[in-house]
Amino acid sequence: MRANLNAPPILAANTLIFHGYELEQIFDEIRTAGFLYVEPALISSYYPEIDDGYFSQKRHARQLRNLISANGLGVRAVAAHMNLGAKTAAGSFQRRMDFCTELEAKYVHTNSARKEDYSVFLSNLDRLLPLAESSGLVITLENPGDGEDNMIGSGEEGAKLVGEINSPHLRLNYDFSNIYSYHKGRLRPEDDYKKALPFIGHLHLKEIGHCGKEWCFVSIGQGITNYSNIFHYLAENKVFLPMSIELPIRFKRGIDFELKYNPNSDIPPLSVIRKVLLESREFILGCYPSTA
Repeated sequence: MRANLNAPPILAANTLIFHGYELEQIFDEIRTAGFLYVEPALISSYYPEIDDGYFSQKRHARQLRNLISANGLGVRAVAAHMNLGAKTAAGSFQRRMDFCTELEAKYVHTNSARKEDYSVFLSNLDRLLPLAESSGLVITLENPGDGEDNMIGSGEEGAKLVGEINSPHLRLNYDFSNIYSYHKGRLRPEDDYKKALPFIGHLHLKEIGHCGKEWCFVSIGQGITNYSNIFHYLAENKVFLPMSIELPIRFKRGIDFELKYNPNSDIPPLSVIRKVLLESREFILGCYPSTA
C-alpha cells in the first residue's frame, strides 16, 4: 500500500556520475534533468587535484557557488570525504567545513576511521564539533564501501558510535550499496539500515549490478538492492531525510568488491549518464505517491 505523503523527498544529484566532465556542463545537465539540488563531490581519491590547498582558497568556493547558483541549483550537502582518524585530520577537515559554509551547505560528508584510530578520531571531533555548531553544519559520517575494520562497518555500529558521542551536529550519511560491498555481499542493506535510522542525517543512494565477473554501477532500482521496499518503508513511516544519487559509473567493483578505476578509461557518453540519472530519479520519485 502506498503512503499518503505531502511532499517529495529532498533529492540531489551527486556530481560524481559526471566524472571526467567540466563543472559548467555538469551543473547544466543536472538542472536539465529536473533536479533542484546538487551534491558536489570534492574527494581527493576521485579528484587528486582537490587537496588541502584547494580548500584553503576561498575563491574556489565562491567560483563553485556562483556556478551552482547560475544554474538555479541549491546545495544541501557536500561530499568531502577524508580519514578523520589521521593525526592531521582536524585542520584539514576544518578547511573543508569552511568551504562548505561558503557553499551554504548543511551537511558535510566524510569517512570516520579504522577502529585502531578511535582515540585520534575522538580527539579530532572534540575540535571539530564546536566548529560545526558555530557554523550550523552537521558532520555526516559515511559507512565505507571498501576496506576493513572501520568504525562504521554497519548501521548498528554507526548508531552506537553516533549515539555515544551524542551531538546534534554529528549524524550518519548511510550509503546502502556500501554496506553490501564492504561486507562482500554477506550483509544486505535492507536488513541493516533500520538499526541506524534514529541517527541518520542523510542518505547516499548508490547501486551495483552484475557486469560479467565484475560489478558495475547501475540505475537505482535496477541492481541488487531492494530500494522499492526501502523507500516505501521510509514513506509509510514519514521518515523524511535528504538524499542524493551517487553513481560513479566510470568506476567498477571487482569480483572482490574493491573499487577499480583506470584513469585512461573512456568517459561515459552523456547519453548514458542522462539515461542512468533520469531512470534513477524517476524510480525514486515513483515510490512517493505525491510525486508520481
